Amino acid sequence: MSDLQSGQTMKVLILAAGYGTRLRPITNFIPKPMLPIAGKPALEHIIQYLKQQGFEELIIAVSHLADQIQEYFGDGEPFGVNITYSYNAEPSGTAGEVWKAREYIDGPFICYYGDIITNLDLHRLVAFHEKKGCIATLALVKNIPLEVGVVKLNGDHLITDFYEKPLIDKPVNAAIYVLEKEILHYIAECDEQRKIDFGYDIFPKLLRDRCVIGGCLFEDNYWNDLGTIRRYQDINKKFTEMNQKNHA
Repeated sequence: MSDLQSGQTMKVLILAAGYGTRLRPITNFIPKPMLPIAGKPALEHIIQYLKQQGFEELIIAVSHLADQIQEYFGDGEPFGVNITYSYNAEPSGTAGEVWKAREYIDGPFICYYGDIITNLDLHRLVAFHEKKGCIATLALVKNIPLEVGVVKLNGDHLITDFYEKPLIDKPVNAAIYVLEKEILHYIAECDEQRKIDFGYDIFPKLLRDRCVIGGCLFEDNYWNDLGTIRRYQDINKKFTEMNQKNHA
């Protein structure tokens, strides 16, 4: 039985430690999760979303410009949540940050990348995870535009068609996972001297060991990330439109 079913609170580990290299030079001075969206840091929108979904026990993995995040959010009380920080001197990769926070993980938990803005139903994700008996369940989304154009070539390598930023019709990793505590054993087997990533290191290892990994597909939800300037602009545009609609 999961924490949610037993009436306890499932913790959410928010990964907010990275350098945000694709958003430089902005992120040389502001950590990516603190970039403003409609007048509030992105991470504040994420925390509000998690609280609305009923998740109030948060662990935030921090490193790059960590003091800005810690000073703004403190222990989380003003935002109606309880925040614990896992500090690492250098970012250590998505799975590496989970390993560094292992002392705060006491059961199944949600791993949430700190640059994701969405409205998908986390309870549906958790319920899917429990039903399938997975060690890991990934939230998946569709119809996400590529950042680049795609071309079609003929046999002579001449371009016959061009698709500007086409939509990806296949399921895409939404960077939100439900993970069993057992995942720590697989992370521990990796070399701590390098960055450890879920996509490159952990999930392929789980598949090789024939572990059950679930993919919960969300097709009608908003999802975006702060990974590039274009996506950051798109998110701000979306929130501006929402605010105008709400005040109309």
